[in-house]
Amino acid sequence: MGILKRILFILTIYTIIIFIGGCSMSDQKSKEVQQGMTEYLNKKYGMEFEFVKEPYLTGNEGFGYKYQAKVIPAGKPELEFFVEQEDREHPYNFIDGYLQVKWTYEGKQEIEKKIKEVYGAETDFVLKYTFRYNKEEFKDLNYKEVIDRCNGNLYIAINYFVFSDEKFDKYEEVEKAYKILKPYLLDNKIDNYDFNVMFCTNKYRQEYASNGDNSGKKSFDTLHEEGSLINFLKVYNLKKTHPIEVNSSSDLAKWFQY
Repeated sequence: MGILKRILFILTIYTIIIFIGGCSMSDQKSKEVQQGMTEYLNKKYGMEFEFVKEPYLTGNEGFGYKYQAKVIPAGKPELEFFVEQEDREHPYNFIDGYLQVKWTYEGKQEIEKKIKEVYGAETDFVLKYTFRYNKEEFKDLNYKEVIDRCNGNLYIAINYFVFSDEKFDKYEEVEKAYKILKPYLLDNKIDNYDFNVMFCTNKYRQEYASNGDNSGKKSFDTLHEEGSLINFLKVYNLKKTHPIEVNSSSDLAKWFQY
């Protein structure tokens, strides 16, 4: 038994040494990757960035996972984005999502103001906005300037929940929705877009907040049957496979789901 205990003790010490050595190597690698990411971002955008989460492996390095980090422009926590290794073969080539996050943020701020203008400043709503475009040559432009120059060749999603217990009128609601859809999607001739408006009762507001966005937890049909979702306006345009024509607010009425 004495010999067996010695062997187990030696194996334990050996394992600890290997683990500590592995951690040290991993920490050193992470620091090297962070330095590379910092130089890449500074050179690309000409500004300083801060790491919210330092580089970490998305899985086991032996299985091809890459280093990824969460970053913000210095002093701008609202613009958090990911930067990561391009691939395992080029560990010091990086890609990032800064421009998409920046343009999405700019667009969301403007559309939130427009929703308050159209629906009333006291209206309770939640907006989800996506601006999908990532050309580096436009990096110094704001989101409006990008729209002006990209000839509609981008993707935008405007999805918002409106919470209210007031009497629901389809035709009043399409008038309001059209005032959002027209200036931001139709007038800009956006090739590919989603425009969804979910009309919900106030009792659903608390459930929505407590479950994040409740995405995937209940279907819209279930919410409608429960009385939480009053109606759902779903409009989408895909230039190549699902082109649609909207010329007036009345054209929207046919896209109500209930």
